[in-house]
Amino acid sequence: MLFLRTDAKLGVYIWSDFVYNRVIFIVLSIHERNSRAGRTARDGGRNMTRTNAREIAVHLTFELSFTNQTADELLDTALTRATFALIGEEEPLYAEYPNAKQREYISELVRGVYFHCPELDDYISRYAIGWTFSRIPRIAVAVMRVAMYEILYMQDVPNAAAINEALEIAKGYETPEVVSFINGILGSFVRKESIPERVSAFQAEDIFDAEPATAEDAEAPQA
Repeated sequence: MLFLRTDAKLGVYIWSDFVYNRVIFIVLSIHERNSRAGRTARDGGRNMTRTNAREIAVHLTFELSFTNQTADELLDTALTRATFALIGEEEPLYAEYPNAKQREYISELVRGVYFHCPELDDYISRYAIGWTFSRIPRIAVAVMRVAMYEILYMQDVPNAAAINEALEIAKGYETPEVVSFINGILGSFVRKESIPERVSAFQAEDIFDAEPATAEDAEAPQA
C-alpha cells in the first residue's frame, strides 16, 4: 500500500488500493497541531465523543469533494480498522476505532450530506453574501454541510449545538476570518429559514457509547 505525505502544512495521502487521494488534513499549522494535542490531553483516554465523530464526518464529507465515489463506497474504505490504525499514527482523532453506534452516527452524517448536497449547497450560496460558491474553502463547505444537515434532519441536535460544534471544528483548519464567515452563514440560515430551535438533552462532549462494545466490535477483522 503506497503512503505519501507532502509538507507539514499540506498532507496528501495516496493509497494504491483506493481510487481517490486522501486529502483530509489540510492547512495544519504547528499551532493547530498543538491545539489538537491539548484537546487530546484534556480528554485523557476518554472514549470517542460525538464531537470527535462529527469531525471525522466532516473529514469524509470534505473527501467526497475529491472523489467520484458514493458515500457508501467511501464509508466502506474509510471506516475500517486498517484506516484508523494508519491515520491514527499521526492524527489523535483517529487513535480510537469507533464502535457500532459511533460508526452509525458518522455514516448518517456522511450519507445525509451526500444525498442532500444540492439542497445544502444552495443554502450556503444563498447566505454567502458577496461570495461565489467556488471561492469558499472546501473544508469550510464541508463543515457547513454537516452543520446544516444536522439542523435540518437530525432532531436530537439543537441548532445552537450544531453551530457551536461547527465553529469549534472550523477553528482547527481555518483562519478566524473564515470561522466568522461560517458563523454568519449558519446564523443567517437558521434565522431566515425560520428553523425552530429544538430542546434536547444533547451535550456535545458527552460520551455516546454508554453501551459496551458488541462482539462485532471486539472481534472485527483488522481490515
